[in-house]
Amino acid sequence: MIGHRSLSALLEAHEAHRGRRLAEADRAARTLAMAAELAPVFGLFGTLVSLGHLPANGIDRGAYMSAIGMAVHATLYGLVAANILFAPLARLVERRAQSEEAQRQRLIDWLAAQLAPAPAPERHGHRHGAAA
Repeated sequence: MIGHRSLSALLEAHEAHRGRRLAEADRAARTLAMAAELAPVFGLFGTLVSLGHLPANGIDRGAYMSAIGMAVHATLYGLVAANILFAPLARLVERRAQSEEAQRQRLIDWLAAQLAPAPAPERHGHRHGAAA
């Protein structure tokens, strides 16, 4: 705006930056949402790996309990990560981006109203030929 000294340049720059900010926020929210979707899959993978450590002969009770315990923990950690960590973080990023954009838009609207050309003042006076 300073370089061009115009309101339209300010609004164009705002829209360009707005697009970039929204794209970054969307990318972050989608990444966290994808992590929320994949966390239970990784928990299941951990479950399968731990069950793969079960003894082949089935006699070692300690190893059997350890593998089952690790399988349950892997499943639990995947579900907790998805539902308590990643999904809420994704929604938080979305809400923060929306709130920030609303605040920025209010500021731009106010600034545009302040810089908009003022309407010509009404002329209060006598008109020629008007009856007195």
